[in-house]
Amino acid sequence: MFEALEHFAGAYFHQDWDLDSETPMDVVRLFRSGEPAEETAALIGEIELLLRTFDEPQIGKMWLDDWGGSYDPRDDGMSYHDWFGQVRAVLREPH
Repeated sequence: MFEALEHFAGAYFHQDWDLDSETPMDVVRLFRSGEPAEETAALIGEIELLLRTFDEPQIGKMWLDDWGGSYDPRDDGMSYHDWFGQVRAVLREPH
């Protein structure tokens, strides 16, 4: 159901994500520049569905446990809802 988010978590926010970029948003920009436009559009759609459908604990469980994301925005004082909102905004930025 959330294939783009699972790909995003596993391929970009793996355990060594911080070796690829200095900040989480730089990793998001790597995704945007390295993936086809269709994949970016799919990720935006899945983020919108995620934010409309699930609460904070559910999103955290999916991101960390189900999809294997190794970045936890709570470590930077952000909720998952706020962080995914920022991710969506970066994905929508013009190249």
